[in-house]
Amino acid sequence: MHIGIDALFRLPEGGGRTVLRELLRAWLAEAKGTGDTFSVFTTPEGAAVLREMADGSPTLNLHVFSTPGRSTLLRLIWEQTIFLRVLSHVRPDVLFCPGNAIPLRTQIPTVVLLHNALPFCQPNRANASPLFAFRLHLIGWLMRKSAVRADAVISVSAAILDALHLAAPPARVIGLGVEPLPIAVHEPLPFPYLLYVSGIWPYKNMREVIAAFARLLNDDPTLEWRLVFAGGIFDQGYFDDLQRLAAKLGIAERVIFTGALPRAEVGALLAGALALVHASTCESFGLPLVEALAAGIPIACSDAPFAHTIVGGDALFFDPSDPTGIAAQLTRLRDPALRRQLGAAGIARAATFGDWRSVADQMRAVLAEIAVLPQNKSATQ
Repeated sequence: MHIGIDALFRLPEGGGRTVLRELLRAWLAEAKGTGDTFSVFTTPEGAAVLREMADGSPTLNLHVFSTPGRSTLLRLIWEQTIFLRVLSHVRPDVLFCPGNAIPLRTQIPTVVLLHNALPFCQPNRANASPLFAFRLHLIGWLMRKSAVRADAVISVSAAILDALHLAAPPARVIGLGVEPLPIAVHEPLPFPYLLYVSGIWPYKNMREVIAAFARLLNDDPTLEWRLVFAGGIFDQGYFDDLQRLAAKLGIAERVIFTGALPRAEVGALLAGALALVHASTCESFGLPLVEALAAGIPIACSDAPFAHTIVGGDALFFDPSDPTGIAAQLTRLRDPALRRQLGAAGIARAATFGDWRSVADQMRAVLAEIAVLPQNKSATQ
């Protein structure tokens, strides 16, 4: 089976990168037995992420294109027009689109993977800037159109399918894999710390976490903890605001922003953390929560449906808009016995999820089912 993969979305950071890399790793490991070949369509930035796998595999070919920069609108226009010509030339048996949207007029059998819940989280849309609100509206519209136009829909959560009100085509929920992160070998941080793994976005409620952390330090000035944010800056204005807040509260030297990190370095940070803090109000799946469970790291997180789906009851929950409530739960994490209890429960919880190999097998089965459809779909619709 010749599988085309639309990897024209932003691969250098984020959950989409993790999903694509883990799926490809599993598929390539089995390619000798399945006979599968892969054509991945991506940008120069995406090629830098995937090059190592491509160089080591005779079954993976990268097709690299310079799309119109970081503009969501221009990139989507490019993908809905010029990319169609590329597909008509390469003609894979099936096109897999793990970036939430498909080229709407493609005649190649197509499967879309939906893993972006943000366009359907109303509180976040209401508080967004006009430009970001327009971007969310555009992405949500394209996800709906793609879900209707694709030959099969896979979602990482039932909540996204419910938001789309899908009746057809067949839609399946396949959760993401649960495995411990690789751990880079380097000196651990020389102080105890709480870790927040996420890109810098307003809907992650990082302001409230910083305010809660300041309360924690004010209650006990002898506490040596730090608060570490590990993730790229997606909203520069919000990042600047976070830095100003930490300085205003007198804890700037206790709040650390690492920027985007390689996966193994995130794994090392997670392995050394006292706990993971996660205050998002909207997630499709919540990979950092899953990775913390697998690593046996205690979690304090938003009291939100997506979080309960992942962690069950094995975490400390808080209202992400309430610094006082967040601070109360962070204070509870000072108890080593409670941290050990939550960490052990998390490992047991992680064992109930599938690994990336099983996830990849399930998704490949969907691709194989769709690949037998006629290439010129318009003739049969």
